[in-house]
Amino acid sequence: MSSRWHSGARKIAALHEARHVGVVPYNPLSPVLTAACLQIAATAPNFALQEYPIGEDVVPKTNMVAGMAEHDGNGYLMISNAPGIGLELKPCAVENSPEKP
Repeated sequence: MSSRWHSGARKIAALHEARHVGVVPYNPLSPVLTAACLQIAATAPNFALQEYPIGEDVVPKTNMVAGMAEHDGNGYLMISNAPGIGLELKPCAVENSPEKP
């Protein structure tokens, strides 16, 4: 993820915070976007809710990256304390999840 995206998202969150409006990052895609959105959640005081795609925690997504956000059992996602956004590409990600045209 580009720090440029993070910076832009934080600026938007700050504009909303000034008006007492919560932010809900849109997340329809992948564990990578989930991890990025959780970084916004950790730094935006006006974070309200995180969209979480169905199937985020099953194959083929679990074959692609290690360090995905985990549920705590109470409806919350745990933010990784690993470097960056907390994810690492698995060595066989391409072989385990071939492109489907």
